[in-house]
Amino acid sequence: DTLGSDAAPVEVIEYGDFECPACAGFATIQMPTIKEQLIATGKVRWRYRDYPLPMHPYARLAAHAAQCAGEQGKFWEMHDQLFLNHGWAQTGKNPTGLFRDFARAASLDLARYDACMASGRYAARIEFSRQEGEQRLVDGTPTFYINGVKYVGRNNSDAFKAAVDSAAAARRR
Repeated sequence: DTLGSDAAPVEVIEYGDFECPACAGFATIQMPTIKEQLIATGKVRWRYRDYPLPMHPYARLAAHAAQCAGEQGKFWEMHDQLFLNHGWAQTGKNPTGLFRDFARAASLDLARYDACMASGRYAARIEFSRQEGEQRLVDGTPTFYINGVKYVGRNNSDAFKAAVDSAAAARRR
């Protein structure tokens, strides 16, 4: 699930968990500026990978909801709904109905969304993504890789811009 063009000189891979408060903070506070400065300008291709943490009981369900939205070309709309309305993650209650409300807000075909959720067809893909993250030594969420190298800087838009500029310059050398 990708934002930006394939021609972008820099690829950022984010491993995230939809139930993670730090991921929600990043998505709602930093990502709008990153979209504007780096993705919309063609500097970055941003890929989101699911990394549901075992301590989060509804992280996989949320990841599945986002993947089902992606089936209708609305992954990022559902991503934003899940993070902008993050109160669901603190209730401890099954958020299935709420996720359906988010699907409606993202203008999804609800019959297709319901069928996708009932099928569980993305469970293996989500688990593959988690295992891939484990192999890459993801040790928490969110974790980022810039052109394949683990990013260890601050998780704010200014730091990302500097890291992306540096990675782009390294590619040109």
